[in-house]
Amino acid sequence: MSALKRFLKDTVIYGIAAVLPRVINFLLVRVHTDALPTNNYAENTNFYIWIALLAVLLTFGMETAFFRFYKTEEKKDSLISTAFISVFITTTLFVIIAFV
Repeated sequence: MSALKRFLKDTVIYGIAAVLPRVINFLLVRVHTDALPTNNYAENTNFYIWIALLAVLLTFGMETAFFRFYKTEEKKDSLISTAFISVFITTTLFVIIAFV
């Protein structure tokens, strides 16, 4: 039963993190369609496409790997700090290069 509770807990945490942004985006559609002129809808769509692509690329798709290794890792603090530092440094370098 303990394994089932852990599975459900992980599922709820990942589910909220995956569903909540989509719900917010769904709710903001009305705001975007009212605020933007009709000919600017494509620019808004391009923005969301690029953000989704960059979010996956800059985090290395690490959320699944992180959950898998976090359960088995004995030094959880080391795992968290290593993942954070690697993502933070590469993302910071990308942003600096993109702005330059």
